[in-house]
Amino acid sequence: MSQTITGRRTDRWPITDRAESSVRGFLLSGRNFHNAFCDESGVGERLPRMVEAIPGQHNASNHGIDLFAIDGSGRLWVIEVTRGNSRDAQRRRSAIPLKGGGPGVVRADGLPQMSERWIETGVELFLKTANACAMIRDLLHLPDETGDEEARQALQARLEESRVTRGGAPRYRKAVIFLNQDRWGHFEDYRTEVDPIHDVYTFLQPE
Repeated sequence: MSQTITGRRTDRWPITDRAESSVRGFLLSGRNFHNAFCDESGVGERLPRMVEAIPGQHNASNHGIDLFAIDGSGRLWVIEVTRGNSRDAQRRRSAIPLKGGGPGVVRADGLPQMSERWIETGVELFLKTANACAMIRDLLHLPDETGDEEARQALQARLEESRVTRGGAPRYRKAVIFLNQDRWGHFEDYRTEVDPIHDVYTFLQPE
C-alpha cells in the first residue's frame, strides 16, 4: 500500500449536491459512521476517517460515483450517498432507494449500483472528464508535474490495492452512507451486490 496521506488538497473541488457535500465534510472531520457488523465481543466496525475526498460524477446530471475518498492508511474508498427508502407510504415519495435494490429494480447505466462492474464503469467514465486528472493528483497527493496518463493509472492501481476480501473474491472497498434516520427508514439490498452487514453505514448515535 502507498504511503499514508496527510494534509488536504481536495477542498478546491466543490460538490453541488447538498447531501453529498455534507457527507464529505463528515468523512473528513471524523464523524462516526458504523455498519451492522459486530464481532464476538459486540464491537462493531466504524468507517475510518478520510483525509481526502473528491466527487466522482461523470456528467452534468451528477451521474456516477458520488465520492472517491482516501483514508488515513492510504486506502481508496468508493462512497455512495443514499437517503434510503421508507416503509411509510406517506413518506415514500421523498425517499430515494439505492438503484439496483428492491423489488422494482432500477438500473444505473444498465448495472446494479455499487456492483463491481458498475464501479469499474463509473471509474472509466470519470477518467474521461475534463478535471479528472487534476482531481486525482490532489486526491493521491501526486506531484503537480505528474502526467495525465500516469495519474489515471495511479487511481486504478490504488483502487486495486485497496480491495478487501471477506470470505470470497476480493471486492472494491466501498461504503454506502445511509442517511435516512427516521424510524421508518430501511435500506433495500435485494438484487444488489451490496453487503448490508459490511458495506452499509449509518451515523453512530451518541449514547
